[in-house]
Amino acid sequence: MRRAHSDAPGRNCHGDPTVAVLQVHLAFEGISPQIIDLRLHFCDENATLARVVWFTSTSSELQSDRTSTMKTLVDLVGQELDSQDFCRQLYFILDGYHAPAVGALHVTCSDESERECNEAFQRQFSDQLLPSLKFGEKSHFRLANLGARYEWGAVRIAEEHFATPAAEEGYKLMVVKLNAHICIDTHDSELIFGRMDRYATSSVYCGAIHSLLDGGALPFHIELQETFLSEGYDRLAVLRDETQVEREKRGFFAAAVNARLQARRVAIDIQDASLHSPTLFFVLPCVTLNRKGRDTEILCGIYEADYRTDEGSVCYRGIGDDPAKLTLEQEMGQLVLRDDQSGETRGARDHRQLARERWRQSQSGRRERSAEGDPASEVDLPPPVVHPEVKKVLAAVDPQAFHDTGSSQAILKTLLRTLSHVDPAPSALLCFAEGVAAIHHLHRIERIAHDVSAEEEARKVLEDVCNRVDFLSPGRTREVIDLLSRRDQG
Repeated sequence: MRRAHSDAPGRNCHGDPTVAVLQVHLAFEGISPQIIDLRLHFCDENATLARVVWFTSTSSELQSDRTSTMKTLVDLVGQELDSQDFCRQLYFILDGYHAPAVGALHVTCSDESERECNEAFQRQFSDQLLPSLKFGEKSHFRLANLGARYEWGAVRIAEEHFATPAAEEGYKLMVVKLNAHICIDTHDSELIFGRMDRYATSSVYCGAIHSLLDGGALPFHIELQETFLSEGYDRLAVLRDETQVEREKRGFFAAAVNARLQARRVAIDIQDASLHSPTLFFVLPCVTLNRKGRDTEILCGIYEADYRTDEGSVCYRGIGDDPAKLTLEQEMGQLVLRDDQSGETRGARDHRQLARERWRQSQSGRRERSAEGDPASEVDLPPPVVHPEVKKVLAAVDPQAFHDTGSSQAILKTLLRTLSHVDPAPSALLCFAEGVAAIHHLHRIERIAHDVSAEEEARKVLEDVCNRVDFLSPGRTREVIDLLSRRDQG
């Protein structure tokens, strides 16, 4: 059932004869009238009263909607559902939060087959819960590109768009839905993933992911590859290894892992963002199953990022990102996706803190471990080493120059260029750890953390920091100079 919403003033409809007739009909059908939301609103300038009652045509669908309110998001993880039904259930579950404001961001592949997925989310969720962008029109924030890649910063812009007065006074619920996709067909009762007729011609779904697995090297391939290789684990090699992943399921598992990894990028971006209003985020990685009939989809997991207070928290529950551990089975005619982590709730890591720990280890010249196997604490490590070239740069500077904006920016650029030549990896780690280098350098930082000899990667990070020096405030410029010269660390 679709529930009508209006931005115009509502009126109590108790006692209305039309409502009474509808309630009697619903009672006769055995359906609770409470699941119908009857709203009255003014529909024209003359304040003519119009009743708006949206509902589906069959009582069985209403009954299904009522039952769906008993479910939680966790119940849906790994289960194949009709796309319309999934988005409808998503609406009922999240509407139960009664959030003062709601926003949404949807990430899909550019493939035209994903129109159905987007329209399901629009009709069953966005049209029901989002504020009106224009009169009678509602819309979620959209990203559509090759491979359903999350673009760094998108959730920040979307969050700002939906930071309405109601959100600022209370909080907003922000849904980020990411859909990778693959097609599914049958031949002699066998499931076939990744290839199906399109316009009467055999075609690959998703072309971006399949070409990545086949060694593509276009810019979008490179960005996808960077994500699949994140945290030092080569998931592409695993997917290509038929001893670890069945070739028939390779495309599906690649899509599931892609959705999971893109959702992680969203969660990391949220952790790093300065929000415009208190927000409860739900980040939902999904896989669309394009079919000859109505499309279905599988929810792979749930990131819940609660930033309604100053001390935010992020946790995840769902499948992991190792394709070798995924299983896909048919149960009662529907696909079920699982792995050994499906039932676990895990806290999100602070990736800037991880970079800080790796920087401290690089300064110590060794990876010290405690008896429990945890990284050595800060007090166990020797003080940072100031490189002789940095000392030369600072010795040549007039102390008064630090208080002049133009001069301090020139000093910082000189420091960055010097460190780029003499000490790139530790300097890049430090810049990222302290928030000087932007979050989109995460995958580079991961590679540097695993191999401090990755100097070219480090230089790219420092070059980007150098290019943004002119946009730093005078106070922040001096803080970064202090940071890089270790004047407040020794």
